[in-house]
Amino acid sequence: MDSSVESESEIVLEETPSCQSVFDKFLRYLYTAEVTITTSTAVGILCLADKYNVTSLKELCTKYVMACTYGNNPSVHRAQLTLTVCNS
Repeated sequence: MDSSVESESEIVLEETPSCQSVFDKFLRYLYTAEVTITTSTAVGILCLADKYNVTSLKELCTKYVMACTYGNNPSVHRAQLTLTVCNS
């Protein structure tokens, strides 16, 4: 192998528009463990957390979505809700 030839690798992440719009918040969470979740960002952040297996963020988003949807009386299992939201 010729040492003058450099091997470059590039990874391209393909995200849905709802995930693209919150990717900066997702990265910020990875570096700082801080995130602000709103009704307009919850689904995108949850899907990114699920896709990249960030369990702590996934749990935060799931709790937020459940609280917004079902209040203090959740009638749906957390995993069921996560799959429904991320596959929409």
